Amino acid sequence: SEEDAFFSLVTIVEDLLPEMAPRELSNVLWAHGVMGLCPSARTLEAVEAAAVAHLEDFNAADLSSAAHALALLEAPLSTKTLDALGGHSLALLEEFRPNTLSIVLWAFCQLLAQARAREVGGRDGKGGAEAGAGAQMAAAVEKLLLLAEGTVSIFPGPQLATLLSTYVDCPEPPGDATLEKVSDLLQPQLPSTQMSSVACALRAYASLDWNPGPAMLAAVEQRMLANKGVLPPREAVGLLFSFGKFGYSPSKAGIQKLEQALRLHLPEEGPRSLAQAVWAYSKMEAWRPPPDVLAILMEGLLRGAAGLDSVGVPMVLYSFARLGYQPSEELLEALHARAVLLAPTMDAQGLAHVAWGLVRLRYNPSACLQREMAESFLAHM
Repeated sequence: SEEDAFFSLVTIVEDLLPEMAPRELSNVLWAHGVMGLCPSARTLEAVEAAAVAHLEDFNAADLSSAAHALALLEAPLSTKTLDALGGHSLALLEEFRPNTLSIVLWAFCQLLAQARAREVGGRDGKGGAEAGAGAQMAAAVEKLLLLAEGTVSIFPGPQLATLLSTYVDCPEPPGDATLEKVSDLLQPQLPSTQMSSVACALRAYASLDWNPGPAMLAAVEQRMLANKGVLPPREAVGLLFSFGKFGYSPSKAGIQKLEQALRLHLPEEGPRSLAQAVWAYSKMEAWRPPPDVLAILMEGLLRGAAGLDSVGVPMVLYSFARLGYQPSEELLEALHARAVLLAPTMDAQGLAHVAWGLVRLRYNPSACLQREMAESFLAHM
């Protein structure tokens, strides 16, 4: 198979890693990313050792490419490597251009977020990263952000979108003034910006809980309508979710464009995307899911209910109740069972949405779930 052939090549490449130039090391990581395969422990160890040993040979493009691949692969880098990459980036400040700067910032923030998650996993006894991993990389991010904010006026649309995505995992979230400046620069560039970047930017606004305003949302819709062909699944669900997040109801042509993609892609999507889609409809005053889309949502949610997390379950129950749609008894039972299992991990708002949704949908929660909700509400009073 293609995967077996790839790993056969990897065994040969591993012996050559210590002799590779920076661009070649980046290409090895890039190849793993294209295949969607995380490097083996041996490959990762060899790449880390070679990269750290020859880091002074990495230019801005090499560093951004390597960091980007490592972030996409969620490679469990050591603290030494994280800090070495962060420290070397400071020696390249004058080399960075909008493309390499936006990529390396995004990658560093992703790598730091992944390290923090492993650190938490270590505290939970799951084996994680060292405490405070990546402190020097975090310090480098601060300086790189200052460079980005000082040069943002020359950023093209795709790099502005990447910068917005960076802010989502940034250790220090940006202020309103920074987001307004980026938004003002991005809006006139939307017609010439790739749709994937536009959708990425809108999703970042939603994750940051920052409304870019009706003019920007209308401009995104116009860019979406100008896009030829059916939207990819991630873009379609992301746009629908973001429109719902900001209470924006697209035009009839806009919702039809989105529903064209939903009909094609939703049957293959996981429970997270389905939950976000039904939630988006519940937030848009002008539109409700057509019967065929609603059927796809309900069938998919029933099939994937066991995969809903502590955010998805409240989202689905709240959405059906707000829309006034009665799910099947089988789906309600599956959602209730999932709520009982996940209740200890839900926040007060999530439990409130579960309680409100079940009441509106005329489903009596079990004594166990009622007790969990009561204890949580008392704890938050």
